[in-house]
Amino acid sequence: MKFGLWVCGLILLLTFVSGCTGNSDNNSENTSAAKGTVVFKEVENENGEFRFLMIPNSAGIDYEQMSKDELLVIARGQDDSAWYYLSEEHYNQIKVGNDVEVKWDSSHQAESNPPLRSVVDIIIMTN
Repeated sequence: MKFGLWVCGLILLLTFVSGCTGNSDNNSENTSAAKGTVVFKEVENENGEFRFLMIPNSAGIDYEQMSKDELLVIARGQDDSAWYYLSEEHYNQIKVGNDVEVKWDSSHQAESNPPLRSVVDIIIMTN
């Protein structure tokens, strides 16, 4: 009888431990990456937040001569186009025309077209 209780207790303990380890908070699980070109950047007046619009395939687009609204039309037609919110420090480092690789928090994406994402890390690939 004692052996049966001991086995049941061990099974419950192992089930509990395995369930807890499966729920670990791992940042890499919530991080996605995208590459593209910074085609527009701004400080959003409502909240004073820094953001830029990235389009993954900007070849043939004269984005420097286009308005924000025109760029949004193009962005809505391309998968992986997005607005990215970032720190003031990173904002000051990027320029329109930079090719970048962005790592973003995929657990906090605001649904819009293009979507709103928060930058975890950014690599500027061209100046």
